[in-house]
Amino acid sequence: MPSYKLAREGKAELLKPRQVRISSVELTAFEDPLVSLMVRCSKGVYIRTLCAEIGDALGMGAHLAGLERTRSGHFSIDRSVTLDQLQAMMTAGTVEQVVTPIDDALAEFPSVPINETETARVMHGNAISCPPSIANINIERVRLHSPAGRLLGLARIVAGVLKPDLVFS
Repeated sequence: MPSYKLAREGKAELLKPRQVRISSVELTAFEDPLVSLMVRCSKGVYIRTLCAEIGDALGMGAHLAGLERTRSGHFSIDRSVTLDQLQAMMTAGTVEQVVTPIDDALAEFPSVPINETETARVMHGNAISCPPSIANINIERVRLHSPAGRLLGLARIVAGVLKPDLVFS
């Protein structure tokens, strides 16, 4: 269970340390006692904890009053639309101007083309052999594509096989 859900239930759990990266912390506004920051960081950074630690370092304490994610991967808030705008675009038939195709959204994962036999196995959630070209590469997931180039899903490399963990019908 994610730590934020445990916290909401009043169950404290010690989190294992993990490597994260904070690229920058920029002061964007200050109206005593409120401070606004822009943080550029890797996944796994707990912004609430970062705020508390900054306050502790300054000897005054601090807590998070609001949080707005403005970017995640290659998705940015400046390219977002409201639900009303999306509905209007759907009605007008122009929704493709703002909706990112799933294959493009997952482009951070390397593409692995597979044959027809493997496609049938993957579509039923079965593991397939991992191509030697990627077997020893340190990657989290790969995109699986049919011989026709259609995105079939995402798979993890586990012990020399590709295990689908998300399959698109």
